Amino acid sequence: MVLDKKNLQRLHDIENLSDKDKYNIFCTIDNLIRAVKLKNIAEL
Repeated sequence: MVLDKKNLQRLHDIENLSDKDKYNIFCTIDNLIRAVKLKNIAEL
C-alpha cells in the first residue's frame, strides 16, 4: 500500500473515530480482503 497524502488522511480520519466505528471499519476491510483472496483462489 502506498502511504500517499490521500491514504494518510484516510488513516487519520479513521483514527479520530470511536472505537466501535474503527472496529466496524477494520472488520469490513478484513472481510473484503478475505473475499478477494477467496475469489483469487477460485480463479486458479
